[in-house]
Amino acid sequence: MSGSALAPDAPKRNFDDLLTVVGSYGRYQILMAFLVILPAVLPSGFLSMTSIFLAATPLDFWCNIPPENVSSHTQSQVWVPRFNSSHTKTCQMYLVDTEDALLIGNQSVAFNQSRKCDSGIQFNHDVYESTIVTEWKLVCDQASLRTWTFTIFTIGGMTGPLIWGFLADRYGRKRAFFLCVTFQSIFAVGTAFAPSYVWFCIFRFFVGSTTSAGYTLPFVLLLEITGPESRAFFSVLLSCTYSVGGLLFLAIAYYVRAWKSLALISSLASASIYMTVWWFFPESPRWLLSRGRYDDLTKFLLRVAKLNGRPVTAEFRSHLPVFLRKVDKEDHTKTHSILDLFKTPNMRKKTLILVFLNICNKGVSLGLNYYAPLLSSTPHWDSFLNAIVELPPYFFAKTAFNRLGRRLSLFLGLSIGGMACLTTYAIPAHLTGPFNVILMLSLIAKFCITFTYLGGKLFEDEQFPTVVRGEGHSVVSVLSSSISCGVPFIVDLGHAFRILPLLVFGSLCLLAALSVFFLPETAHQRLPQTLEDGEQFGKNLPWREMFRLLPRRLPPPLRANVPAGHGPTANGSAAAPHEMEKLNPTELTDGMLPNGPALKTSMA
Repeated sequence: MSGSALAPDAPKRNFDDLLTVVGSYGRYQILMAFLVILPAVLPSGFLSMTSIFLAATPLDFWCNIPPENVSSHTQSQVWVPRFNSSHTKTCQMYLVDTEDALLIGNQSVAFNQSRKCDSGIQFNHDVYESTIVTEWKLVCDQASLRTWTFTIFTIGGMTGPLIWGFLADRYGRKRAFFLCVTFQSIFAVGTAFAPSYVWFCIFRFFVGSTTSAGYTLPFVLLLEITGPESRAFFSVLLSCTYSVGGLLFLAIAYYVRAWKSLALISSLASASIYMTVWWFFPESPRWLLSRGRYDDLTKFLLRVAKLNGRPVTAEFRSHLPVFLRKVDKEDHTKTHSILDLFKTPNMRKKTLILVFLNICNKGVSLGLNYYAPLLSSTPHWDSFLNAIVELPPYFFAKTAFNRLGRRLSLFLGLSIGGMACLTTYAIPAHLTGPFNVILMLSLIAKFCITFTYLGGKLFEDEQFPTVVRGEGHSVVSVLSSSISCGVPFIVDLGHAFRILPLLVFGSLCLLAALSVFFLPETAHQRLPQTLEDGEQFGKNLPWREMFRLLPRRLPPPLRANVPAGHGPTANGSAAAPHEMEKLNPTELTDGMLPNGPALKTSMA
């Protein structure tokens, strides 16, 4: 390459090399990211919060007690057993004759026996005008049905990626994404008109089946149109956008307190965003390459070069189809299966530990989202604080994990988060209010778990060898999601003992922190490429090395000259150009998703 012209004879070992020639981080990528792909991710943040407010339980509820001329205030203050001085939340009523009801102010009436509610339930509507709990009386003996709505939504999130991943590989990212969001919008709107609890659960299951694809498809597409040097930056932006989407939903939920209106408005807002970006949403160039659509891919690359101001020579135009066919041919390498992760002892150990780490990160993060509205009489404010603390880790996590290493960063984050949760056991019950101590400790835990969640995904990417990295993602994601289905039931324990969910989350974090000692450090190390590399990487760690938390650094000559077949160093930055030429086309760059077209493995 001479000057600014594009030389056709420059080495092109994989698609990243071709993308670098036409501009892997320029005007095209910035426009696509900020005007199309990032807005398309906002509704995914909406979905992460909807269940919390659609199925919220009002702070006070009590038995509906005859006769009608007894006021609700009198009922809740006199007829209903009170187990604390601030709130009424009971499924029992005093056993008093109807005649005695008229003597309710008479001190001679004895309230020493109680029975279950037999005339319905009344709710306090100060915070929520209506929820599915008030609509279908999902309290007392029916309380578990409320919890099942969260679990059913999560189960849908486990099954959807298999379908949408297959469609994305078969028909393209763009078609699959908009088929997914159309499907999502139909059932999200249907939720607002659910005539019964059963129909509500059916609608939520299908909406849940789109949650992963609604975020992952734009995420993967953005990584596929950008180069290695900018993927970490755009990954952070996507994560921030997801959190901002949750904050926008909280703004809607604060002003819309009726669950049907909330479901309808949030789903229509999401649909309007999707309709706006449809006209500009690009198709994945890597999918075009995998399907042999070289003419369409050529047009894409030339359009990118034009927008990025990279002049193209006539010779390059003529040679481009040849380069594309060569890259496509080299992309079809030997495939591996999930079983390869469990055939050898060290790979099996590392896989199981990574599954446990992801269970902790995903389960505790999800649990704290569900738990936040239980903390006080201001659930919207508590949820806002719980969401806002997610943002800071996005901006410093990468630097911390590079300087402190993966293991020390994870150990500190999980330990501090776990201790914050366990410390709530020592907090007196009277320390309540909008800024109560338990709330502050739970926010510290959420801050830490967001930090470890980001680092945990990076650590996971670097532990698995290149040839089975997609399969490793699938195993970790599916197994951890399966167990995360039980998180709503753990959170439900907070209705009986307020801090019990935090005690469970804290214990889980401390166990996960200890498990980090049994994984090798990956910061500044050559990453495994083959199954043999993966088995030898971190095998038979000596005790001194196991408890050494600060990472060792490779000598500069080794980091600068990585032998072919041994992969790049995990330094949190893009590989150097001469290193890139030696990478496998399916190599993960900077801890991101696979570059290749096998989307369904990365989405599962």
